Amino acid sequence: MSSISYTLRKKDLLEFNDYHARRHTDYGKNLSRHKVLWPGVIVILALFIVLSIGNVLIGALLMLAAFAWSWLAPRMISKRLHRHIIEQLPEAGVKASIGDYRLTVTPSGLLENNAHGEKLIKWKEIQRVETFKQHAYFYLSEASAIIIPKKMIVEQDDFNAFHDDVIKAIKSSSESLA
Repeated sequence: MSSISYTLRKKDLLEFNDYHARRHTDYGKNLSRHKVLWPGVIVILALFIVLSIGNVLIGALLMLAAFAWSWLAPRMISKRLHRHIIEQLPEAGVKASIGDYRLTVTPSGLLENNAHGEKLIKWKEIQRVETFKQHAYFYLSEASAIIIPKKMIVEQDDFNAFHDDVIKAIKSSSESLA
């Protein structure tokens, strides 16, 4: 069976929490409002002023304000969330989570090796797998996952083969339960 080795960093924990918050909380809606909705209102106001009053300078300034809002507000909100996440994550938990990992696909589950020992995660415990350009998340519950930063995987390891083996094992496990 295939396996991968990688290093999990504090940055990866923050990115997972940010991703999870965007998808499952009002934080994502709030970001969308500040990226699109409020700048859109300002643009419509600018167009109204230009077309009705003819004041192009105020319209241009409002358009600039809309652009600045759509760029700055989401960054400020994200920075505040990251600060909140850092405050909420216990330092001992972060230290226990970061470090070198090795995941091995076995017939009974995913074998996780790290500095704290060895743990077998049964296939039925993995609720879903989400893969993106930078990370892969193997969800164990609604709010916790095995985080795999793709760029931190040891070069000789093949993530795609590992991922395919995990998906096959999860499917065969769920079929055997049915």
